[in-house]
Amino acid sequence: MVKRSLDRKPEARREKILSLSKQKKEFGIHDVLNILPDVPERTLRRDLEILIDEKKLKSKGSKKNRLYLK
Repeated sequence: MVKRSLDRKPEARREKILSLSKQKKEFGIHDVLNILPDVPERTLRRDLEILIDEKKLKSKGSKKNRLYLK
């Protein structure tokens, strides 16, 4: 229960996404959904866009098949 509430905090979710980017050279939205299964996909996509805007991640590809990288 506590873990679930932590995943609701945007900073905690984005930290998990950034740690995923350190483990994998490239990853997609499905990889993010695997590490944060209780968070809606739309919310995770928004988090990814924020990380790109903050220049913490880069992206390539079309919206649907986009890949993210450090």
